[in-house]
Amino acid sequence: MGSIQPRVRSRSDKVNPPDPYFQFQHNITVFVSFDKISVVLGQEAIGVLDKMASIVEGVLLAIEAETRRLFSERFPLGACPLYDLTTPN
Repeated sequence: MGSIQPRVRSRSDKVNPPDPYFQFQHNITVFVSFDKISVVLGQEAIGVLDKMASIVEGVLLAIEAETRRLFSERFPLGACPLYDLTTPN
């Protein structure tokens, strides 16, 4: 069986003993990017995803506007069955 060896102290330990309450501040930066997709290669993920979300939002708003234009009698301004959860479909 092995025995517990005492900690070997260095010369610097005698001058500056280890502080059990040592505190430090640090900043960590994480950079996530896309790979193997030539259009977004090396671009920051959050920027790409934000742009994609705004494109999807624009498409959905355009579809909603066109639906209201084509079927204005069924979808009066301010009323949309997708958002009205009080009445059954």
